[in-house]
Amino acid sequence: MRNSTISASSSRRHSVRALRSACDTNPLAWKVHSHLHYARPDLLPRAYEIRARLHIIPMHGSPYRLVAAGEHGRPGPTMLPHRVVKLVKAKFPATVAVFIETVSRANGADESNEAFASLVAAGEIIAHGRDCGVIAVHHVSKAAAVNGIIDAQAGRGGSSLADTCRASTVVALVTADMQAALYPPGFTNGDFADREIVLVENARSSYARKAERMHLERIYPEHGAPYLRAI
Repeated sequence: MRNSTISASSSRRHSVRALRSACDTNPLAWKVHSHLHYARPDLLPRAYEIRARLHIIPMHGSPYRLVAAGEHGRPGPTMLPHRVVKLVKAKFPATVAVFIETVSRANGADESNEAFASLVAAGEIIAHGRDCGVIAVHHVSKAAAVNGIIDAQAGRGGSSLADTCRASTVVALVTADMQAALYPPGFTNGDFADREIVLVENARSSYARKAERMHLERIYPEHGAPYLRAI
């Protein structure tokens, strides 16, 4: 995998537009989309195979939520996770992972402990209904971003999201002013000049061995889309 070069999308604007177009006015017709762009044509067969098994539930620009306040004002899972299970079963039976984009939109901007616990419950409905993984994408807190905190509690808002999920992975931009322990092996301050280095840290993992730390560099070729390369 270290020799693979895969970019996230052709452009941020195009990616957002693709996610928004996946939303339908009828919640029964919700579509689970993934949008990947690969920099190397020789990887396209593998790319299509991966894309068929990884799906994104787009929340941006949509009125639908996985979690909403109930009759007494307390948050709880909506009917959407059950509809996602039916859709994935009917259209994407080979799915191995579903991405929730993003936690703050899935909860309607409610970042309380109760809302986060309800989001995990909604994810469990999908996970058990289709025997697949569910990955919820969330923002880190301002303090974590400024101070380079990469532990399981780096997420914004209540702590119950990290406490009740099975694993937490932090994705952070590594800069020269961070502690050297976060640098890629062999890096010094001067190696960061005009380079974008991203750290992927499996901060916590229950019932499984933690994944190894990974550093990625964003490459901007003279021609073609940017891509990420493991270093």
